[in-house]
Amino acid sequence: MCLGFFSWLAIIGVVLLLIGGFLSKWRYWWIVALVMGAAYIVFSIPGLYAMETREAARCAEYNLKYTINYWFWIMIWAPGLASSIGAIFMRWRLRRQRHSLITYP
Repeated sequence: MCLGFFSWLAIIGVVLLLIGGFLSKWRYWWIVALVMGAAYIVFSIPGLYAMETREAARCAEYNLKYTINYWFWIMIWAPGLASSIGAIFMRWRLRRQRHSLITYP
């Protein structure tokens, strides 16, 4: 429950990071966003795995069928995915902008 709540709080930070990255003139924001997105996804895996394991054990205890809730995984990973995709888009936009400044004689 807390993992889901804090992931929606983290999406606010990702949105602010991406807005700052697109409006800023600093060209390395895409690296910051990419590292942040990858770190968020990597560090949320143990919590998600522990939660799924605990739920599977509870269902096995009472002989219930257990299915993985993929929607919850996507919801938890949304800030990390948004940050990573935004970083790739920032890098693409930066390269396109830099190549458009090159003038040929």
